[in-house]
Amino acid sequence: MPYLLWTGLAIGWWSAYAWVNAVRAAEVLRGNGAAAEPVCLLPGELAMAMQWVPFTLLALWLAHRFPIGAGTRAILVQLAGMIVALGGRVVAVIGLNPVMGWYVGTPTFDDLLARNIQLDAFTYGLIVAAAHAVYYARAHRLRERQLARAELNALRAQLQPHFLFNTLNTIAALVPEDPEKADRMISGLGQLLRRSLDSDGRLEVPLREEIATTSSYLDIEQARFEDRLRVSWRIEPGAGDALVPPLVLQPLVENAIHHGLWPRARAGELRVTAGRRAGWLRIAIEDDGVGLPPEGPPPNGLGLANTRVRLEQLYGARHQFTVAPRDSGGVAVTVKVPYRTGRSDDAYADRG
Repeated sequence: MPYLLWTGLAIGWWSAYAWVNAVRAAEVLRGNGAAAEPVCLLPGELAMAMQWVPFTLLALWLAHRFPIGAGTRAILVQLAGMIVALGGRVVAVIGLNPVMGWYVGTPTFDDLLARNIQLDAFTYGLIVAAAHAVYYARAHRLRERQLARAELNALRAQLQPHFLFNTLNTIAALVPEDPEKADRMISGLGQLLRRSLDSDGRLEVPLREEIATTSSYLDIEQARFEDRLRVSWRIEPGAGDALVPPLVLQPLVENAIHHGLWPRARAGELRVTAGRRAGWLRIAIEDDGVGLPPEGPPPNGLGLANTRVRLEQLYGARHQFTVAPRDSGGVAVTVKVPYRTGRSDDAYADRG
């Protein structure tokens, strides 16, 4: 747990509590005809409230290590924590009383415990409840992250064989036509597989890695189709550092080539652009091929469907994925995700 952060929050909370009590006490005193200002009463209220800071941190730690739902042992530990808090509060008041003057004369431990046990037990109980709310909220988010990671890895595992088989088919088609070129392409495939299959289990990688993988794939396709396939890149400065899911670019490029450019005989152009737009990374894959079918449902092959689901799992509502016809012919696929840099496997924790 980030105890430094929780310490700051606990101090802030109990400081605000002390100020509220000082204001309320000043109003009561003024109502009884005594002159009183909250600022004058604040030191005493702070000294009383700050005693709860270590016990708040204790409750948070115990909830993290021994949540009540974990069994009998955890319940006994929580009860022990309450005993420590109640006893510690009494010891703190007795120790500070000569300086703060809360009581005329120093009360005994038993007497002070009897006076305050109900209020202090209720206060500590509220702290324990809040600590468990924090613990279970964190546990729920962790389970969501683990589930999302498993689902994303399963989708990626589904996509990789599809990508591999299609690439092998491309190479196999060249074997009878040009064995030497096919041999060079097999060598290139080794480098391509190393790039595409080895992402260390990351849920996001810099776009420049995706560009390198896709470039290796396009090298194979261009070796096969030569002048029939023209490729242009327009990657704006800074876009290469943005995080994207692994294997998000290559399936969209493959889809554009196989379904947009292959079906016609003449040469075609594939254009890949990426840039930052007001906190978003926008990626577009455009082709001037045969376009979308005039009737029937929109295309939703494995590459498109997989990409759609992976983006939904990783970013929730904070993304856009569109497949639309271009005015000049062909299809444009657009992906928009939040622009972020640096390694982060928990982006989906912020989805909403």
